[in-house]
Amino acid sequence: MICAVTGKLAAVHDDRVELDIGPMRYELLVCAGEIEQLRSQMGQDVFLHTLCYLEGDPNRGNLEPRLIGFRRTSEKKFFELFTTVNGIGPRKALKCLIQPIEQVAHAIESGNTRFLVELPQIGKRMAETIIATLSGKMAAFLAAPVIEVRAVRRSSEDEAAIALVCGPQIGLRRLEAENLLERAKQTDSKLSRAEDLVPVMLKLHAS
Repeated sequence: MICAVTGKLAAVHDDRVELDIGPMRYELLVCAGEIEQLRSQMGQDVFLHTLCYLEGDPNRGNLEPRLIGFRRTSEKKFFELFTTVNGIGPRKALKCLIQPIEQVAHAIESGNTRFLVELPQIGKRMAETIIATLSGKMAAFLAAPVIEVRAVRRSSEDEAAIALVCGPQIGLRRLEAENLLERAKQTDSKLSRAEDLVPVMLKLHAS
């Protein structure tokens, strides 16, 4: 059982990384929210906790082992708990965890369905299922300082970022949308409403 690996970060894709470990190159799936941080470590030695699972249809005999990498043990433990929710498998969890686990845990404990439905592939019914399944089990993952910093963001700014994340013809990652939001605010400090921010953000994205 492989529980952790250390290797040189050789490639970062949209949903996975490649590590050179000795003469071997390993592919590890990673959560969507970790991609940008890992990109900044390209070419460096990185240490990742790992989780192995079998992907495929056992009835057809085409099971394939997959490794998932996590920068922190808390992220691995959260992922294992998150995938106990009915309807959330490893692949879905990897795609929808675009926010820090501390914030997701806080949303679950506080019953914040609005936050959860902002995550990719999570609708209102699934958000309610997540809360019903995991509420009361998130204490180990809460980080009040992180939550407090995020809470100061005005709702209009959140709406502007959400528009670029959830828009059917846009579909940016939350981090990309927030970077555009900060750039838009720098161009004109008087911009405060979502309807004013979004056009500027779209223009910056297209440039």
